[in-house]
Amino acid sequence: MSKTMEYHYRYSTDKELSVGKNQLTHEESQCTSGVYLFDHKACHLLNNIPKIDESGQRNQMSFVKVTTEEDKKCEKSFTEVVNGMLHLCIVALILTTLQGVVSANIKFRECPKHSTESLSIAILHNGAAGIRSYDWPNSMTLPDGEPRFGNCGFKIKSASNQNVAIFFTSAQFQYHTSLLDGSVNTNNRSNVPTLPVTHRKVHFETRKPQYDVKTHYHWSGFEAIVGAYDNENMCPFESDAVVEVDDSAPRVIASQWYFDDDSATLPQRKCQWTFAPKSGYKLKIAFSVFIINATDESVRLYDDANPVFNLGGAEELPSRVFYTEKNFRIEYDRSARMSDPLSTRFLAVISAFSLDVKPETSEYCTANTTVTLTDDRTLTNYNVTQLLKPYGNSQECNFYVNSVPGKEVQFSVSTVDIEDCCDSLTIETPSATVNFSNPKNDDSNAVYSTVGAEVATIRWKSDGNYGRAGFRIHAEVLDCKCSGEKVINLNKNNSNVYISPSSTLYYCPGMDCQWTLSAPENTILILELNVYLRSQCFSNTNGFGDSLEIFDGTTTYKPQCVFDQPAPRPFYKKNLSINFESSDKRVTNQDENGHFDIKASYVDLVSLRSKNTVRFFNDSADSVLFRTSALVEQFSSVTFTLSKELSSKKLQLYPMSMDASLSFIDNVLIMDGDLSHVASSTSIYDLLYNTTVARPITSTTGSITLVLPYTSSIRHSGAMFLKVYDDSRDCSEANSVFNAPPDGDTFQTTYTAKSQNSKLLVCPLMILSLPGSFGDALNLRINSIQGTDKSVKVLPGTEHNVIPFYEVSRNNLSMFNNTSLYGDLFTILVPVGATIHFSIKMTTVVADRNVAGNTHSMGIFMTPNYPNGDASKQNIAERSLQIISLSSYDSQIDDRFKVKFDINGKLSSASSLDVHVDSKLFFRTANVDSVRLSFVSPYARQVTFRYKGPEGEKGFFVRYEVIPKPGDRPVIGSANDTAPTIAPKPNAAAVLSSAGTVVVIMAMFILVI
Repeated sequence: MSKTMEYHYRYSTDKELSVGKNQLTHEESQCTSGVYLFDHKACHLLNNIPKIDESGQRNQMSFVKVTTEEDKKCEKSFTEVVNGMLHLCIVALILTTLQGVVSANIKFRECPKHSTESLSIAILHNGAAGIRSYDWPNSMTLPDGEPRFGNCGFKIKSASNQNVAIFFTSAQFQYHTSLLDGSVNTNNRSNVPTLPVTHRKVHFETRKPQYDVKTHYHWSGFEAIVGAYDNENMCPFESDAVVEVDDSAPRVIASQWYFDDDSATLPQRKCQWTFAPKSGYKLKIAFSVFIINATDESVRLYDDANPVFNLGGAEELPSRVFYTEKNFRIEYDRSARMSDPLSTRFLAVISAFSLDVKPETSEYCTANTTVTLTDDRTLTNYNVTQLLKPYGNSQECNFYVNSVPGKEVQFSVSTVDIEDCCDSLTIETPSATVNFSNPKNDDSNAVYSTVGAEVATIRWKSDGNYGRAGFRIHAEVLDCKCSGEKVINLNKNNSNVYISPSSTLYYCPGMDCQWTLSAPENTILILELNVYLRSQCFSNTNGFGDSLEIFDGTTTYKPQCVFDQPAPRPFYKKNLSINFESSDKRVTNQDENGHFDIKASYVDLVSLRSKNTVRFFNDSADSVLFRTSALVEQFSSVTFTLSKELSSKKLQLYPMSMDASLSFIDNVLIMDGDLSHVASSTSIYDLLYNTTVARPITSTTGSITLVLPYTSSIRHSGAMFLKVYDDSRDCSEANSVFNAPPDGDTFQTTYTAKSQNSKLLVCPLMILSLPGSFGDALNLRINSIQGTDKSVKVLPGTEHNVIPFYEVSRNNLSMFNNTSLYGDLFTILVPVGATIHFSIKMTTVVADRNVAGNTHSMGIFMTPNYPNGDASKQNIAERSLQIISLSSYDSQIDDRFKVKFDINGKLSSASSLDVHVDSKLFFRTANVDSVRLSFVSPYARQVTFRYKGPEGEKGFFVRYEVIPKPGDRPVIGSANDTAPTIAPKPNAAAVLSSAGTVVVIMAMFILVI
């Protein structure tokens, strides 16, 4: 078999192609650029290329024409090339015979600047071409990611309908193709840096990079080699000759051509490449990706015939880059397999740089720099005013950094964008040594710290080519001495102070600080807390053991994170001690850093009187569900106080559980007393979440004052229930008020009725609902009753002598297993000595509700506000309850039922209540001041209650009982069936129309008054 050699034509800047003594025009050069093979023995047909037979060997007896019959204009150019190059054939033979080295430079093209069209390139048969981003090697983008000269695009195809493949030698950019959008980064050690190919061509355009805080200064650009091929019978760019490489054009080798998916078949092959540096150059081979999973495959590297490595079967490279001044030979034994992009694969870039290049230095990167820091500083290897240029070649510099006693220096990476296969950046501290060339250390949140005179060493070295953005390491100096005065007295001349452990943003390990804070008499002291103790807000661990404590003389507060603390925290007439300690443990991540500051101020109670409202309790049944949103202005307040008639009673405040972000809670100050006399104080936050604070608050003064110390754009209203404790009707001062969680969860508990007053027969248990996003009604279920045969009553409001919603005993528990009630407040009367287990949950009652009529059950149908009206709600609401048989009308099973129901309440002139039995109107009432009626419907398959009226009216409730018809009988369908007479109980009021006349329904049923 005859030897072959490659000869590459080079496109010159004056748009002429140099071919011996002949000069081709620009138009002609488009036909001749590419790779041509010469037969060394016969030296014929320069514009022909030997075919490759199935065994992978060249067959010199068979040739194929480079040009096609359709491309007639190229024939003249090829003829001139042949004629002009015949005399060079002998020269080529002599060079090959004597030296065995071929200069194989590949033509590189840059995409044009400010172009709306992608640059088109046609690769000749088995040819290759190089592409680069514009202004290479400078960045295509500005620091904010905007392209400097527009997008950069290429349209690449084969001139002879071969497959094409693209391999990036150095790249970091984002692209768009017809298949997908993606990115290429040659620092990625897992993915081969290539692009998806469609129909034997590749067309891509760059896109604006997506930057984040850590990549703001990244370099963006690319260089790649594109090749044309028929199939995988040969490895990419495989050659028998020694290829000479200089700094003008790199080469690539790879395990295969195709990496997109596993659809290509790779035959078994022994591949070989040999490269030598141009005289005066150093040769470099860098493996972008190297993953050999197949046990029957191996890769071998030789440096001038000396083995460097022989790897296969999941073995790792000893290094990703190797250098020589002699030559490299690479041998690859490939097994027959599919082109799985996630299996065995490798790609290496072969380049060269001059041995005469002097190390590049600047004021930012000199040989050795020693610095003692007292303020923050950024350490870098490039000029921040020249961000578009890559860092210099052959740079080498070292930074030796320390500080002074009482300081800590935290080093964190702002940017690391280097050729991580070949350039080296390390940081060494007494506790850690980190190599940033290893992607495992690519943690932009990592922190490396030194204290005082401890030295951190930063070492940087780049090789002779392929620079990128470089590195920026931020050195932040922390002050480790406790800041501020230790004793702080607030007064008119010093009304606002800030307390913080350090003069810098973050505090240090090993700190121990104390402050004493006081305010004038008869004032409210306000602390606004901005607390982030180390790791508490983000990692939910207490691995550092830092502690902040605020002591007011009776209670210790331990805020750890701003998210679990209210803003602000008020105190009345307090001298506070503030203690802070941090452990000796150092942070290793920026998110672990801690800081806090406390703003302290005060307000005189006398100045609050103009914004104070007083509300009296005049009856033992009086109560208020107060929402803090009613306090609008800062330092507005409301005082609840018992009237003289209730002077022997007690005023109580119960906090209601809330579904809210604690950092925005209305942390209202709760004072036992009015603005002229305060016995004690707490806050709604402590009442809810501090287990050391007693609840409820029972006033010792007969008054409770609520003060809003702070307003903000984001508020979460709190709720408090205030009631009178009267031992003639209440059994206990505590554990008698419960509320349903506003987040939709179910609250369940057990209550035992115990009374200190032997005259009491029942104990009142108050249930509150807090309408919110999870519903506007209360689902109340009594699960069990023990210790009594008496009934438990469920009442609207707080009065004990009103008509109950229902009475439940052990005998009918199952009938009230799903009862929903509207309203804010309900009372359960539990017989003394009884124990009940109950559950409550916020729910939503749909406007039209269905209930099955085949089960004996009881329930409530009611208007939204009974027994309390809300005149502000005037919208008309419509609600219905339909009790319906489950079987169809043609069923022969008599599954009819009757409904007993009581109506209690009143209706306005704009409202009405209709009751239909099957399809006929059974009852109607409207505009009645007071109604108490009882009815029993005839047996039917459907009974419907329908209400229409203003949302805010006091309204009514209907207590109903569904009674299925006993036994199985034929369906009554005769027209002669007579409906029973429906009469109210003797104490029932008349049903009146708006004209004052009796309404009598004379349809199927007769209403007897």
